[in-house]
Amino acid sequence: MPDFGEAALHATAGATVVGARKALIAYNVFLTQRTSRSRKDCQGGALLSGGFKFVKGAGFLVRGQAQVSMNLTDF
Repeated sequence: MPDFGEAALHATAGATVVGARKALIAYNVFLTQRTSRSRKDCQGGALLSGGFKFVKGAGFLVRGQAQVSMNLTDF
C-alpha cells in the first residue's frame, strides 16, 4: 500500500515510484581468470572464506573480462 494516495494507477498520468535504502559501497575488480573461476571464488559468501561479515561478492563476465563485484552492505 502506498504511504500517500490511492493504490490504483491514474488513468492518464500513470504512477511515480520512489524508494530509499541504506547506502551501498561497491568495489569491482577485473581479473585475468575465466568467469567460472571468479564465480567459484565468490560462492559461499565472504564470511565462510574468512572474509568480512558484510561483504557480498559475485563473479561476472563484463566486456569479455572476468569481474569480481564486491558490495559492502553494512559499514
